[in-house]
Amino acid sequence: MAIELPHDDDVEIELTTQQARQGLELHAMRYVLGISMVIAVIAMVSVAIFTA
Repeated sequence: MAIELPHDDDVEIELTTQQARQGLELHAMRYVLGISMVIAVIAMVSVAIFTA
């Protein structure tokens, strides 16, 4: 690819990729938090069942 791009386009592309990366990280964090919440709830319920 020998296409000459102006510098502004490069900066814009870099910004959009950074935003996409941040969005993915946020989504992954939410996913991990959701899974850990579910695990914590299951653990609490099982402890309640065992102690009852």
